[in-house]
Order: sequence, then C-alpha cells, then structure tokens
Amino acid sequence: MYTLSSYQRLQMVDPYQRCTNSVKTSALSYSAVGSFTLAARLSGISTNRLTRLFDRHALATNRILPRAIAIDEFKGDVGGEKFQTIIADVENKKIIDILPHRKVDTIKNY
Repeated sequence: MYTLSSYQRLQMVDPYQRCTNSVKTSALSYSAVGSFTLAARLSGISTNRLTRLFDRHALATNRILPRAIAIDEFKGDVGGEKFQTIIADVENKKIIDILPHRKVDTIKNY
C-alpha cells in the first residue's frame, strides 16, 4: 500500500499538477502567436486552464526606461476606469507597460 510519503517527485511535473511542464510551455508559446482558444486546442488543455497558466506566468519586465518614451491614454474598460495609460518605447516601437488609469499620481509613481 502506498502512503503519501512514498510518491516520488518528478522533474517534468510541478507538485500538485496534472500537466507536464512541456505542455505548459508549448501552450504559452502558442498563445503568444494566436488566441487562447486556439493555443488551448493545440496543446490539449482547456482555455480556462491556459488563462490561469498565463496569469501565473511571470513576464519579463524591463525596469530601466529607454532613452525616449511616449505616454498616451486610450479608451478602455478595465477596473471601472474609462481610460488607461500606455507607456511605449519610441525607438524600438514596443509597449513598455499599460497603467490601469490616467491619474497623474499613478504616472508619477510609475
């Protein structure tokens, strides 16, 4: 009879997970080039599971601002706010971050 302490840890599966790390990695890679629905179908997992994986995945952020940035607002509908603020790298044409609203104190603190 097996007890809980007799189970071995596997390198390819995180503790308390039912999905291998390679499936998670491929699903996140597919979601980078397509929709969550398509990425989930290609990986063989549910869309909800992929969304939870994506939310837990740490994105690499650059804390050093580039030489030139652009700050603009756009109409959104996140968290009850009508407008969000986007900060972009002008030279490399990449989005740096999106702030939840356009209040001056938030931009100053950022």
